[in-house]
Amino acid sequence: MRMTATAELDGLRAELATLRAREEVADLRDSLAARDYARSVVMREGSGWGKLVPAHEYPRNERRGRFNRWSSEPMDRSRGAWRPHLETEWDLWAMQGTARWLAGQDSATIGVMENLTSYILATGFDYQIQAKPRFEVPEELLVSAQSILDDWQEQEQWRRVEAEFFRRSVRDGEAFLTLLSKRDGRYCPRFVEPEHIREPLDSQGAAAMLGNDYETTDWGWGIATDFLDTQDVRAYYVDPTGDGEQFDIKPAHQVEHCKLNVDAGIKRGISDFYAAADDIERAAKVSTNIGEGTAIQAAIALIRKAMKGTTAGAIEAARSGAVDYSPDYTTPDGVQKTAYYEHYRPGRISTHSGMDVMYGPMGTPAAGVFIQVVQMILRRVGQRWAMPEYMVSGDASNANYASTLVAESPFVKRAERTQQLFVEHFRNVTWRVLGLLHPMLALLDRFGLTWQEFRRKVQLNVSPPRVSVRNRNEETGIRVQLNQAGILSKRTWAGMEELDHEAEQENIASEPKPELAVAPAAEPEGPGPPVVESFDGLVDGAKRYLEGRK
Repeated sequence: MRMTATAELDGLRAELATLRAREEVADLRDSLAARDYARSVVMREGSGWGKLVPAHEYPRNERRGRFNRWSSEPMDRSRGAWRPHLETEWDLWAMQGTARWLAGQDSATIGVMENLTSYILATGFDYQIQAKPRFEVPEELLVSAQSILDDWQEQEQWRRVEAEFFRRSVRDGEAFLTLLSKRDGRYCPRFVEPEHIREPLDSQGAAAMLGNDYETTDWGWGIATDFLDTQDVRAYYVDPTGDGEQFDIKPAHQVEHCKLNVDAGIKRGISDFYAAADDIERAAKVSTNIGEGTAIQAAIALIRKAMKGTTAGAIEAARSGAVDYSPDYTTPDGVQKTAYYEHYRPGRISTHSGMDVMYGPMGTPAAGVFIQVVQMILRRVGQRWAMPEYMVSGDASNANYASTLVAESPFVKRAERTQQLFVEHFRNVTWRVLGLLHPMLALLDRFGLTWQEFRRKVQLNVSPPRVSVRNRNEETGIRVQLNQAGILSKRTWAGMEELDHEAEQENIASEPKPELAVAPAAEPEGPGPPVVESFDGLVDGAKRYLEGRK
């Protein structure tokens, strides 16, 4: 009976593998068919990107029509997919490839990336190790742990890692960061390319290496999760070549995975430029065409016109008589032709019989309309990040810099919300680093603490830079009132002013005290009021004092 059940189970596994393979092949064929269809429609016009895969080839379900209403199906979220946007790994790679082209080639996209990095990261986040409330931790331990963290960040150029982690997340829609152990005991941050994380060819073997049950483990998109819970991430399958020969399986706790613009149950992220790519391409195409057309028009100084009745021979004689040089060239189809060039030197006077002159088109009234269209398209691009127009188009004539960066503006709110997302990722990596560094572990042994006890008593505060514009006079005035009302302490006040309270107190104590000149007391005019101990005596004394003043 057991052998029969085992044979039946093996048969079901084989059938399941066959069905999965058929599903993947069908999805791949559909994706390639949609891509070929997009080429046949879009590439006929030609694009200003040269050999760039058009943005219209972004993953869309062409079978149902691009503008038709999409009806959800039970399989749309199966295995961590995000149909109609991400159906196969090929869709993910096409999206990321196009986003990378835009982020490296288009000036507006580069400007968006630079502005987002500058305002959200600025010079980097601040990391402070502090004791949790109601826990007593030796000050020497906190200072030493902070020094170990600062040294590691300086040695590994952590500010650069922060910026690259953010840029990768925005551009690719996701970023993978792991810690690589070196022979000298160091742990170095290293990025894993998103296209290297892919579904294994042998999912059953990968599950066995991970120590998980194949029946309950799903390796879709190269991320091992519970088959019914795609948020339960167990491992990442890294295969740079895709042939299954040289691969690595990294447990989930060794990889920090940031994914953007998708729901929690979706395994892979979506690029920030996915929704804005079409508008970015249109704006670039219109701008390029305006520039090229204007350059061509500006190059035409004048046009000679043959007057009515002029023979062909006279026209040819007039043209050949003014030629300075005439090189021969061959056209792409093999035809031999001659190019005629005429050099206009300064002060030259040219006379041609039978010819009239018409001035060249140095510009048209429609050019202004085209520029307005470009501005409108770039405003649409900026809406993707709630970004002010001048940050995308470079035109600050319609924007007030101060008003667009106040604390209540949409861009500032979005930037602050994005900062909190990366605060969590950077905090996770930092805790992981501290738990692996040998100097940190030796320090805990010296104080008789375990890593778990240290984590329980200590908090890691990760503070992002300020996004909104600061009015320091107004802020300081508010803090003065709060301090006088007994609401705000001087220590907290110093932190808000970005000052070290202890250091400032030491500096104040070490400063020389100025000698104050004390004015001599003035001699009283007449006898002063006597000191009395009763109300009646006070009244009598006041009367005598007033009489003496008279």
